[in-house]
Amino acid sequence: MKILLFYILFALLSQQTTDNGQQTSSTVAEPVEAPNDVVVPSTSSGTCTDTLNVSTYIICNKDVCDTSLRSDSVTYYKSQLLIADSLYKNYLPQYNFNEVKAAVVFFEKSSSHQVSKSPSRDNQNNSLTWRLVDSLTHSLGDSVTRRLGDLNFLSARAHYYHAVGLTERDDVVGACEHYLRALEIMEVELETENLKTPKHQNSRTSKPQNLGDSNYEKIRFLALTYNRLGRLFLNENYCDLAIVKYRKALKYVEILGNNDSKANVLKELGNSYQLANKPDSALYYYNESLKYNSSLTNKLDVEKSIAQILFDKGEKDSAYVLIKNNLDKIENYGPKNSYYGVLGEMYYKDMQYDSAICYLEKSVTSNDYYIKYMSSTTLSAIYELLGNSERKAFYDNVALKLHGEESNKVVEKNKIQYLYDKYKERKSEREISIAKVKTRKLLIIIIIGLGVFVIFVFILIYIKYMHRKQSNKLKSEIDDYVNRIDNYSKDIENKNIIINQKEKLINNYQMTNDKKDKIIDKQKKEIDRIKTRLSKKKVNIEAYYASDICKKIMARKDSDFSCLKEDEL
Repeated sequence: MKILLFYILFALLSQQTTDNGQQTSSTVAEPVEAPNDVVVPSTSSGTCTDTLNVSTYIICNKDVCDTSLRSDSVTYYKSQLLIADSLYKNYLPQYNFNEVKAAVVFFEKSSSHQVSKSPSRDNQNNSLTWRLVDSLTHSLGDSVTRRLGDLNFLSARAHYYHAVGLTERDDVVGACEHYLRALEIMEVELETENLKTPKHQNSRTSKPQNLGDSNYEKIRFLALTYNRLGRLFLNENYCDLAIVKYRKALKYVEILGNNDSKANVLKELGNSYQLANKPDSALYYYNESLKYNSSLTNKLDVEKSIAQILFDKGEKDSAYVLIKNNLDKIENYGPKNSYYGVLGEMYYKDMQYDSAICYLEKSVTSNDYYIKYMSSTTLSAIYELLGNSERKAFYDNVALKLHGEESNKVVEKNKIQYLYDKYKERKSEREISIAKVKTRKLLIIIIIGLGVFVIFVFILIYIKYMHRKQSNKLKSEIDDYVNRIDNYSKDIENKNIIINQKEKLINNYQMTNDKKDKIIDKQKKEIDRIKTRLSKKKVNIEAYYASDICKKIMARKDSDFSCLKEDEL
């Protein structure tokens, strides 16, 4: 189901066209079909046929075929890029130039980058299509994102190798256009994909740790693209632009941790500063290059430029020694012609014309335009000083012919600055657009953050209010309980007091009763005594009651008999 949805998405993306009139390149062609003589390997046997040509030789690896290589157009054009890469690495011409040219168009239409920049997305007539695209992209998830990211990378590589082919055909402007396009696609990838850039290992071969295969290849590709652009600008004497691009290349090469590549970029930076007439900066980068790669090839190349700087600084003896010592170490004629030209130029400036002619007539046979042109113009100047008009005319003719060939390209080369300015404009617009998006996102985040903060503060205040309310309520209840307890305590105290008072009254009453009992007992005893005495005596009771003694007794208080006399007792 996911595969079906992807192909629907792929078809929709491929049908979108731009309305702003901006074409990727004016030199690209329509896609070409796969050659008819290409035989797809058999899926049953898994072995390669004998009819594979250069377009499909990449399929085989030790008689084992990738049977899915030609399963669709993406794989076909991808194989053409692999062939171009193989030819490029082996210093061979790009035989499949038209196929690479067609791959540019194919991948440009197929990549998600085309979708992202197409103005048709704003067209209401296509709103349903784009909603479907968004829906499919969302439903397929990361797999679509990875696939579209791969297509972007393939599109950038197609532009890169097409630029290589154009360079071989001396189309500097076209090459510049496609290098910049490749760079633009990858810069968009960098803006939309978080490429990890860990600290690199100090190794020439090993891959940096924590850097995946995909990220490694993309970073390596960026380093190559910036390096090629730097070389193109340097060859066209755009020194400032070359320095900018080489510095970018150096940044990515340092991530990769490849010392040889870093040494090469440092050397190219030295060349750029030397051409820009900044010898001190050039010497710094040359010496840095030798630190990272002290091989004979790099040393010979760098020390030739160092010798020129030393000569111009007045250290002529050191410059001559450096050049002559290195001449003995050069075996092939390519670098030798360059050394001959430098040595001849140094002798010319020292007015040692015979020695200058000796070396310059060797360097003028070089196939390199700059060495040949410099040598011919210098020889013309020497023969003019020597009064040899015939030889001067000969080398003037050589220089004029070389200059004429180069002048035919001046008009086209002036377009390079225009192309770069346009690239900078697009990059600036993209950065402004991204900055606006980031600003909007930041504002949304700030607004959401403020909203969350306000809600949080409100909740906090509400919680505090509720807490305070509950605390006050609880405090009130506690106070009520305390008051009630206090009241209960007071009641208990009052009751205890009353009880104590009653106990005291009871005690007093008991004591009173005890006293009364004692008095009663005493009276009983007294009565008994009296009765006893009376029983012994015959007494007139009536007369006794009426007597004074009885009245005294009846009038006594408690057991107080003090009112009676002794004889009355």
